[in-house]
Amino acid sequence: VLVGPVAAELDEFLAGGRVRGLRLDGTTRDVVLILRERTLLWRLHPERGHILLYPPWEPSADTLRVAGSVRGVRASDDERILHLRIVPARGKRPDLVVHVELLGNQWNLVVCEDPGDRIRHVLVSRTGSRPLRVGETYAAPRPLVREGRSESLGLGRWMEILEPLAPEARARALVGSIAYTSPLNAPALLGKAALVSGPEDRATYDRVFAEYWLSRATPATYTGVTPVTVAVDDSADEPD
Repeated sequence: VLVGPVAAELDEFLAGGRVRGLRLDGTTRDVVLILRERTLLWRLHPERGHILLYPPWEPSADTLRVAGSVRGVRASDDERILHLRIVPARGKRPDLVVHVELLGNQWNLVVCEDPGDRIRHVLVSRTGSRPLRVGETYAAPRPLVREGRSESLGLGRWMEILEPLAPEARARALVGSIAYTSPLNAPALLGKAALVSGPEDRATYDRVFAEYWLSRATPATYTGVTPVTVAVDDSADEPD
């Protein structure tokens, strides 16, 4: 998932929206955010993750009642977590921050109070060194440090990272080392460099590097990559 473009698109659709409720299903891993203007369904199962927007739905009996407005949606610097802030409609209640964690196959959603970061709701509770349970203090995962996020990344450094590796290891190294890359766009960026080594491999690096910089300028639409978009369904019916 390219979290930055998804966050930007959701911010456009949801910012200012009036929230009525939130529904979490830990079995299906579905999350439903019900607003007066529209409804967002985010399927967070690692085998079928996608986002859909629908016309407004009525809250059901198992909907958590949340009254407020969406202040904004942003992505973390390492593009692994999406943050959605809900400002309460009235009173002195704390803001709610919805953290959507997109970490490998451990996708999850945590709702916290701000300030304080106390966990109010969680899609899938977890134990261990970073417990995700109601009442715990939320701790974000250690940021993934990748080159090129804020500094210039030259072709020489790009080749230092990727060229010594076997072709089949380059996609993993690309995603782990270089910002604005993901398993979704790595194959398109690497091209033949993900398949072969040698003179033909070296000849592809100028094109690959150029596509990388193009991807930074237009992350959701560059050559060879299916855009990550939020689908809008005009049907008022809830999906099965």
